[in-house]
Amino acid sequence: MRGIALLLVAALAAGCAHARLEPPPWTHEAGRHTARLEMAEQLLDMHNPEQALVVLAKAREEEGGSLALDVVQARAWLALGLTGEASAALEPWAERDPENLAFWQVLGLVRFGQKRVEEAESAFRRALALDPRDFDANNNLGFLLLSVGRSEEALPALRAAVAARPTEARARNNLGFALAALGREDEALDVFRATGPEAHALAQVGLAAERRGEPEKALAWYQRALSADPSQPLAVEALSRLDPPQDGGTPP
Repeated sequence: MRGIALLLVAALAAGCAHARLEPPPWTHEAGRHTARLEMAEQLLDMHNPEQALVVLAKAREEEGGSLALDVVQARAWLALGLTGEASAALEPWAERDPENLAFWQVLGLVRFGQKRVEEAESAFRRALALDPRDFDANNNLGFLLLSVGRSEEALPALRAAVAARPTEARARNNLGFALAALGREDEALDVFRATGPEAHALAQVGLAAERRGEPEKALAWYQRALSADPSQPLAVEALSRLDPPQDGGTPP
């Protein structure tokens, strides 16, 4: 989903930003419709929601609406920050309670973007009911719970997300922040170490302490990060903010 992100070279995305993509000359109209949806999803993965909407409009003109089309269109509106339009695309389907994982994923993201947290949580849990091991559903639910201060509740979902994709940094970072928010900093540090260099991991724990409103503890972690790497950017910036030099100079 992405809801959520594929890694593509930025130059590729820029190069395709204004390309006039056309599906292959399918002889069957259903195949053409599917090809347009896949093309729109590729454009979204390349961070080009405007062109994706053009492709989707053509698909709707040729074949009419469908659940799959409206889900992809909602993703495009969401990528543009237009949560109202995204919501309008999905709401008619919500009443039908579709057995469709992508629908509930995107609806959850839309509701979260609208700050309708309870509805977002419900949508993510509906997605998990369809696939309890799904990475995005677990990571999104865990992030939502973490963002509203329910860190303990976030742990099972985030651990499930890490189990689903052990090398995925997003879920590991979310898990690390959840553990740090609970004061389990040594465990958090071990999790962060799997996502980057030692200095970065130490700085992440410092950031978590800062978010908890513990600047002195945060400063100690940032200083440890700078001991490991004097140029660690997060720690350098934080040090200038939390411990500015008294003589008006800049920190080393």
